[in-house]
Formats: sequence, structure tokens, C-alpha cells
Amino acid sequence: GLLPRRGCPAGLALEVGAELRVFVKAVDPERRRVGVGLVAPLSHEHMRARMADGAPVRGLVVGTQPYGCFVDVGAPAAGLLHVSRMGLLSPANLTPGAQVQVVVTQVDPKVQLAAYEAPWSPPVVLQVGRGGAPRRLNASSPQASPGSFARLPRPLLQIVLQGANLAGLQAFAKAGRSLCAPAQEAISIYWDLQALRCFHTTARFDDNGCVLGVGLSTVEEEGRHHLTCDFDPLSLEAFETLGVRKGVWRNSISYWLPLAVNQGHFARSLPALVKALKVLGTGRVAEKTRSSGPRAAPTPSRAIDFDAWLRRRAKVSAEANARF
Repeated sequence: GLLPRRGCPAGLALEVGAELRVFVKAVDPERRRVGVGLVAPLSHEHMRARMADGAPVRGLVVGTQPYGCFVDVGAPAAGLLHVSRMGLLSPANLTPGAQVQVVVTQVDPKVQLAAYEAPWSPPVVLQVGRGGAPRRLNASSPQASPGSFARLPRPLLQIVLQGANLAGLQAFAKAGRSLCAPAQEAISIYWDLQALRCFHTTARFDDNGCVLGVGLSTVEEEGRHHLTCDFDPLSLEAFETLGVRKGVWRNSISYWLPLAVNQGHFARSLPALVKALKVLGTGRVAEKTRSSGPRAAPTPSRAIDFDAWLRRRAKVSAEANARF
């Protein structure tokens, strides 16, 4: 079998007669070739399943760079483990040939990885007693609850973080190592999410049935028309039902296009997106805003200089004096 050089660590000594444990990655009977690798191959579906579950994947470091290292996890190409996502791993220990446990954070278009951290369990659990007062139990006690926020499924954890205020997110970041990264990410986008609400109805993007988008209009520049937008969130209800046609800055709104905020919002906005693209991509709007073909003759300017304006004013004054 053929072991590609790009799939081998730079410091791995490969000599004739050396024994290696490899995995079959591809078989070509017609050309009588077998492709092998040092890591068990994972299909695209398995990679997406590991990413959804947050399950750890054992990989092999095949290259290092100042910004991170490349880890072979069985995908067609090695994934990047950036220095910002190494967690407690030491970059000095991530040399070519080292084995590391990672989690898949992105599959398309390129594989992105993060260091795997075991779920954190609190050493002390508070349990409410019969009188209503909390009792302090050790985590090793048989009466202690084994659960923790770190063991929540990722979709449920996202809902918890999304519903927390800024102080709650800061407390989550200090609750455990495995919660620090998602809580810090939620803190960094907290005010951005707060701004994702309709400027007319004040409905948030995650409200039941709310579909946020932006208003569009056409402007003319150098004989061509194109679509423009001020990116002020406007709900579908405000545009279609309430008839809002002016933006925050009193700019005119002629069309509407939904935003892709997250998976749930995209699912709600998909029918409106299809309808909006049919309006914008066909008919009069498409013909008016097309970027190819001959340009329309520019409208002649009616501006005059100050001297011409004085001459015109003197002429009008002379004609008025002659009549009287």
C-alpha cells in the first residue's frame, strides 16, 4: 500500500523493513493500488456526527505552524488545531507524531478542531432538605446529583447560554473549564444578539414566529441601478402586514430579504427567502439591476455656475422691468 508523505509526521523515521500499524483508506482494483494511513479513516457523515455529539476523536499531529498544528483525524485532509483552541494542551508537546484527543468544530469547507476537555463535575452539590434549607454534599456522596451543565447536550446548552444575562454568562465562564469557552463566546456576541430585533416592532429574532430581515431599495449610480441596504433589522410582519416602507434614517424601503441568524431562524425564514429571491432575481427588478449589457445614457446635468446664474437673474429682472 501507498502511505502518502503528506499523511506522515515530518519526524517519523521510515526505513525499509520498519513495522507500522496502518489503516486501509482506499482501494483501486483496476490500478492495483491500495492507499493506507496512520489513522483510521472517517467518512464525511461520521465527521458531522462527531461534530454534533461533541465526541472526542483521536488524531495524530502531522505538522506544526506558529498559529497551531495540523492533526490527522481520518479525514481526507488534516484539520487545523489553532493555538486559541488548544485549551490546556502545551504547544511544546504537540510535535509531529504526537497523539492528541480533539473535537471536531467544523467540517466544511475545511476541518477545524479544538482540544478535548473532559466534562467537569462540581466538587460540591447543594441539595434542598426537608425544611427547605440547602444541604452541602460532596460530589462523591451517593445522595449527590451526578449532573452538571457540562454534560448537557450542545443544543440545550446553547439555549441556556442564550437565555442568560451578561452577569449569568460571566458566572458560567467561572463555573468550569469546559464551560469557559462557550460562555466567553456568548459574552462576546451578547450585545450583537441584543441588537437583533426589529426596529419597528422590537421583536427579537428568537421570538416565536419572528422572521428578521433587512429592507432593500434601488439606487442609480453612473447610469446603472443596484440594490442597497442599511442593515437595520426589520421583521417580515412589519414589512408585509404593517406596511413599513421607511427605515430608521427615513430611507425608502422597496423590498425585503430575510437574514440567516441561526439554524432555527433560517428554517423559519426559508419560505420567505425563496419568495424574496424570486422577486429580486426575475422580472423588472432583475432587468433594472443587471450588471451586464449596455449602459443607459446618463441624465444630463442641469447644474450651472454662479456667473451663469447671475446672467440669468439679470435677464429675468430686465424682462420684468420692461413689462412694468
